[in-house]
Amino acid sequence: MLRKLFWPLLIIAVIIFIAAAYFTGNIPFVGQQSSTPVVPPPVTNGQPASANIGQAIGFGDWGYRVSSLERRDKLETESKALLPDGSFVIVHLTVTNNGKEPRSLAAGDFALVDGLGRRYGVDTDATDLAGVALNKSKLLGAAIQPGLSKGSVLVFDVPGDAKGLSFRLFQGYLDVNLGQ
Repeated sequence: MLRKLFWPLLIIAVIIFIAAAYFTGNIPFVGQQSSTPVVPPPVTNGQPASANIGQAIGFGDWGYRVSSLERRDKLETESKALLPDGSFVIVHLTVTNNGKEPRSLAAGDFALVDGLGRRYGVDTDATDLAGVALNKSKLLGAAIQPGLSKGSVLVFDVPGDAKGLSFRLFQGYLDVNLGQ
């Protein structure tokens, strides 16, 4: 009786082990992207670390450099135009994949924070339009191959009077002081 049950029980045990490993993320299967843990920079008094425009920043598999920013009252291409509710702040940056696998970034990985502590999310429609208008690479959701960089823009719609802006990177909880 035990001999008849041995192989079916062994097969069931192997299936349970593989399923558990897959759903807990402990075994990367073919085509599955593994996520390398990001070691955050030091946080002082609950505040993120900070950097300045032009400074290279590295977190885990990612490298960032914010090169400039600009404010605009309108974004347009030959076929489309967008008006902000306040004003558009366009952050020009370069992102480098320092890892060993293709990786991508999402809008939720970034924010703009003003001097009053208000946090603004990426305006994805405006980001897409600005990318076309400024001839920049698509950053959000696009795979960046290992060892390669993409120069791109992210756009935020903020009140016209927003001051003390910082570009927040959630990959390591760091603010880039934008000087505006």
